[in-house]
Amino acid sequence: MSKIMKRSASRARSLSVWAISMLIAQQGIAAEYTAGVRQMVVPSDERNTDLKVTIWYPASSGGEAVMLGENVFFNGTPAMQDAPFIDGEFPLVLLSHGAGLAGRSEAMSWIATPLAENGFIVAAPTHPGNTGPDRSAAETMKLWLRPADISDTLDAIEASPTFQRHVASDRIGVLGLSMGGNTALSLAGAKLEPELLASYCDTDELNPSLCDWVRMSGVDLHAMDKTTAGRDNTDPRVRFAMAIDPAPADIFSPESLPEISIPVYVVNLGSASEIPASI
Repeated sequence: MSKIMKRSASRARSLSVWAISMLIAQQGIAAEYTAGVRQMVVPSDERNTDLKVTIWYPASSGGEAVMLGENVFFNGTPAMQDAPFIDGEFPLVLLSHGAGLAGRSEAMSWIATPLAENGFIVAAPTHPGNTGPDRSAAETMKLWLRPADISDTLDAIEASPTFQRHVASDRIGVLGLSMGGNTALSLAGAKLEPELLASYCDTDELNPSLCDWVRMSGVDLHAMDKTTAGRDNTDPRVRFAMAIDPAPADIFSPESLPEISIPVYVVNLGSASEIPASI
């Protein structure tokens, strides 16, 4: 399984760098940069906890060599911890990870590092309750909280003297993988439909692995408090979105989709015959 996932990761990385470059009319970078990396803590009132955020960026020489994201699913990628920023303004990609054992910000280094090497700043929060051995089915299925994690991260970057002067404010986008793809679509303007979310695991037709975990964890989506599930999570600062294998992708209000006004790319990995109809 790990070899398949690593091949998919390589393809996703290539597609993402290409698609994001097309979306934002990248400024003609002639040479690759060194990828720097830093961590920051971002407060979240809604989560009632702090978000752990990893940020990759084009760096000048310096810092300490580190390897991020090495696990059974993905090859790790090198970066320079706390290296100085290189001069200039760069597009910002807000990155949302998926849910599961590899679902954390550092695990996205396979895509964040090459983006930084090609002139992007990449900021990825770890979504609480969605990751590693501490993951919770109940927290994971509160999909409407994830976009707020991304917006809180952007607030912190814009308020940071270290980062804000390097961000091209008119070139900010969001990129998500799997459940992170759902997050990216929400930030673009797609609104969750609470009743579709409630019935998502009534059968195994849509997402057997996710729904098996939800049921085994004793979570009843019908009983879950979804008071704010259908809220508008659009962030007007986000100018483009890319969703790789978004899941769940069929719980959005159809009426909200035509209202999306920014460029959106949806990428499905694998052969067409193997892609479930729901995504």
